[in-house]
Parts: sequence; C-alpha cells; structure tokens
Amino acid sequence: MRLCKLIFCLCLSGFQALFASEILEIQVGAQTHKLLQKDLLKDPNLQTVTVHADPAYAGKSMTYAAIPTAGLLKSYGIQETDALQVTSRDGFVSLFAAKEVLHPQDTVQAFLAIESPEHPWPTLASPATATAGAFYLIWQHPSSVLIGKEKWPYQVARIEVKAPLASRFPAIFPDAKLPDSDPVQKGFQLFVQNCFVCHCLNQEGESHVGPDLNFPMSVTAYWEPNALRKFIRNPQSVRSWSQGKMRGFDEKEMSDDQLDQILAYLKHMAK
Repeated sequence: MRLCKLIFCLCLSGFQALFASEILEIQVGAQTHKLLQKDLLKDPNLQTVTVHADPAYAGKSMTYAAIPTAGLLKSYGIQETDALQVTSRDGFVSLFAAKEVLHPQDTVQAFLAIESPEHPWPTLASPATATAGAFYLIWQHPSSVLIGKEKWPYQVARIEVKAPLASRFPAIFPDAKLPDSDPVQKGFQLFVQNCFVCHCLNQEGESHVGPDLNFPMSVTAYWEPNALRKFIRNPQSVRSWSQGKMRGFDEKEMSDDQLDQILAYLKHMAK
C-alpha cells in the first residue's frame, strides 16, 4: 500500500510539473491580466530573437523565443503616454516611459523572451541556481541608442501602468528652479535610470534591494568621494561581501562625467 501511494505521489508531482506554468501579470488600472507561460509560448507573434551581447549572461550571444512588446502591451490598452513599472521576482524594479517599449527606434526593438520548461536557459552567475526566466525583457540592436543594463530586467513577474514619477515620488526630485542643463538635473535622470531600480531615496521608491541613499543620512556624508566612485565602479574592490548584490558600472556604461553628475545630485539631495 505504501509503495502504491509513493508511486502515485511521484506520478502526481510529475504530472503537475509537466503542466505547471509561470504567470506574468499585466496590470492596467484596476484590472490585472494573468498570462500563462505555456500560452505565451503558443502566441502567433512568437519569433526567434538573437542577442549578441546579453547582459544577463556576461555578454554571451543568446537566442530566445520572444514576442514583440509593442503588440503584446498595446493589446491590453497600454499607450505610449503611460509610465510603466516592471518588477522582477527579487524586487528589482525598472521604470520605463511606455513609448520606449511600444515604439521601435530605428532598429532597436523590445521583446519579451519566454523560457520553455522543456528547454530551460542557462543558470545565471548569481544566483547560480536560477535562470533569467521565465520572462525576460530583451532588446534587439540595443547599441543604436542608450539601453543600459538596468533596462534588461529578467525573472519578470509584473508589468504595470503607474502614475508619473512626480506624483508618486515627489521627494526624490531636485530643486525645480535648477535648469535642465544643471549637473544636478542630469544626475537626477541618471539616478532614476541606474540607481532607483534598487535603491529608495527619502523613503520613496518601489525597490528595497539596496539601502535608502539619503535617509536618515546621505551616502555622500559617510562615504569619502573617491571611495564612493570606486565602489560604484566595482563594489567588490571596496567591500567584499558574499551577500552583496550590487554590480559595478564601468566607463563604457557610465562615463566619469555621468558618475560626477549622479554624485552632484546625491550631494544636492543631502540638503
């Protein structure tokens, strides 16, 4: 009898695993759409997309089954004027103007890659037990415009329409009297693109992967400037910590001038 029960449980678990399917949520207003991995893999718009320098896989060439995000998101009523938030399973948050993923720029186009349970992707370097799936936002020909690594969210769990940043997080904005050409304003834009995906500021933000950078004390108050620059470039060169999740930003991805602009913004916000 026990042997029969064991065989039944093993068969049941195998049956459940065979038909299990990851879920991607798309939220527009009060309505949440739940898309099954197995259904997306049957989408008529599914195509083969090759990424020649995949940031999730250490710059290797990767080939995916993927759906153009423009058609997928527009089918749920998302418009180019919307603000989008893409949330990953580990709490990583990417912010987009919807037009970035809805409107191809030259040859640059966003796709939602879907992992097949029968043919899983390689495991990531960290964590080494997981892949970038089941859903991964990828780009074709990203070198044509500035598409930083922070705009390649993997292990995506939810895509949702959000109100503009100014109404959601007013405390992260610098002094409105500063002109757009001011280094602080430029640093603010870079902060939102590269830092706000993991860090809060003044207790505002969606992601808590890293600490708040201005509350209760600004990071610029307890980090020596050169050490902070070095830390942003290569965190492990300053502080060796096995639990650290922050990756570095090299000169190809963030110039010295841009790094100085982010620090100018953080110093400004310390006031």
